[in-house]
Amino acid sequence: MLSWNGWELLDCCLESLRRQTYSNRTILVVDNGSRDRTLENVRRLYPEALLIENGENLGFSAGNNVGIRSALMAGADYVVLLNQDTEVDPTWLSELVDVAEREASIGAVASRMYFHTHRSILNSTGIVLNLAGMGWDREFGRVDQALFSEPDEVLGVTGGAMFLRATALRQVGLLDPDYFAYYEDLDLCVRLREAGYRLVYAPRAMLRHRFSTALKDNPARREILQLSNRWRFVLKHYSISDLFRHGLVIVAHEIRFLLWAFRSARFALVSLRFRSYFRTVRGGASVLRYRWRRYRGGRPNRDWWRFVIRTYHSPRLFFPTLDYQLVDDAAKARTDRILMGVNDTVLGEGWYPRSSMPHADTRHGIGPAYREFGKTATCYLRVRQPGNYHLQLQVCHPFSVLAQSRLRVFVDNVEIGDTTIDTFRGEWRTVRFPVIMNETTATVRLLVDCPLETERSGLDRDLGLRVNEVSLVSLDSPFSREDLGTVRNGDLAAVTTTLMPASLRAGYSICGKPRRVSNTVEFTLSVENQGDTLWLTPEMSGLKGSVFAGVFLFDARGRNLGEVGPRRRLDRPLFPGERQNVSLIVGVPEKVIGGRLMIDLVVEGITWFAHKGSTPFYVELPTTTPPGGH
Repeated sequence: MLSWNGWELLDCCLESLRRQTYSNRTILVVDNGSRDRTLENVRRLYPEALLIENGENLGFSAGNNVGIRSALMAGADYVVLLNQDTEVDPTWLSELVDVAEREASIGAVASRMYFHTHRSILNSTGIVLNLAGMGWDREFGRVDQALFSEPDEVLGVTGGAMFLRATALRQVGLLDPDYFAYYEDLDLCVRLREAGYRLVYAPRAMLRHRFSTALKDNPARREILQLSNRWRFVLKHYSISDLFRHGLVIVAHEIRFLLWAFRSARFALVSLRFRSYFRTVRGGASVLRYRWRRYRGGRPNRDWWRFVIRTYHSPRLFFPTLDYQLVDDAAKARTDRILMGVNDTVLGEGWYPRSSMPHADTRHGIGPAYREFGKTATCYLRVRQPGNYHLQLQVCHPFSVLAQSRLRVFVDNVEIGDTTIDTFRGEWRTVRFPVIMNETTATVRLLVDCPLETERSGLDRDLGLRVNEVSLVSLDSPFSREDLGTVRNGDLAAVTTTLMPASLRAGYSICGKPRRVSNTVEFTLSVENQGDTLWLTPEMSGLKGSVFAGVFLFDARGRNLGEVGPRRRLDRPLFPGERQNVSLIVGVPEKVIGGRLMIDLVVEGITWFAHKGSTPFYVELPTTTPPGGH
């Protein structure tokens, strides 16, 4: 295990290794010149681990090679490389050994690696490669499903959890130190395959990974390493014919990127590119020596080429970034009502980044803030006192026409109900589940049995469900949505819609001409109630249920840049057939030239008029008015 300035991470990893069921092992910690408390803490807290001090940061490749040589000299049958930012399951090592012992031809074994913050989303099940020499983790960002529970043969094994046969290492050599970091694992795997070894995936060997903790403070250095090492791998392992056939395409893509960067004045990107080229050229001599040795003994085994994905384009990968505080204890619950975009800063694991602009479930790209999850997501709620409550959810599945989602709901690990979410038009649905609270805190877990795969939806992520609200409401709560059926175990039909009437219609017109000064646009909008429902003001209904005007900005290309300016409330209630003028002042960035504004009304906290069939109003952006002009 290679360590570098990450004692908190290393501590969790070593503790998980202590719990391994496989006992015939030796833990070797190779330190790459850490300046924190790593050395003294390993000696004090983990005396069973052997510690090697490199004294300086040799990089991932050379640093791990120090440990590999020590293990081979000690007569190890297998060598395992493990990142310090991982935590392994108790049976992880025994599963790897069990797979490797089946056939002597197995040179390396890949684990089933999950994201630490999203434990149902895969980080890696191996390594894949495309024609452009871009390598990435197999099934990266995919929701774990039964499909990924089957053993399989893979091109490569990620260096973050790399199980290697010692005899294979003695035959093909160690990690190439000239990579320093990135692509060194794929390089070793290709050499193993060229030597006739198989590389397999062991789905029952599971661990979790805190992604991108290495070099996170130096993104430029990481970019240079990734770019230059990609070129090094291509020049080192592609055949002469493949270099002419595919290398020219790669060069053409690079030239196109550089021209775009120059035209866009992205000179920092150009600098990074040329620094990576220089590093590639500087390592060219060792590449030539390797190719001479490899081809001198005859044509190498090209079996690994059948795993290469036949495309030159960058992969569309989904990384579930964490934009909230992750907690794992109901004692840290703060509220009885979580509204996404309002108070969703403290959540459990599994949630995707928050979005406020649905892309596929509405006609005009507007709607409530929401979070998605893939297979499962957790949150924590707190009520004032025990008693009878309803767990209230506001949910949506914009692609239920492709695959209906069966939602199962658990409170404190007890399943309280399930239902099928069939929002065929992308509308939002509210469901409630009766629950008896014996304590004042609750752990709520949402589970979708069969998430919709990205191949079917066209999204960059697997989708389980979209969620706007998770609440524990008392039976007489003003936040309890009216006319909603409760959902009990086995009752799949009790899914009801929102409380607003179907007829929400508005007519719009402009009084005078819109005026733009610098970065603001001013105009007066005349709004008519063309429906059959009284429009309320905050004085009559509170914030929720009152009508506001919202303004969205679209650029000249038609892209929705989001809501601009504060929403403007009505000055008085508006009965059907009545009209009212609303003065609007919205901020528009000066760099936005052309485009238009879209105005729509919203029943605050409930729905937008556009969701009920009313057509929004569009205003073309005026040109900037000079100071003192009219």
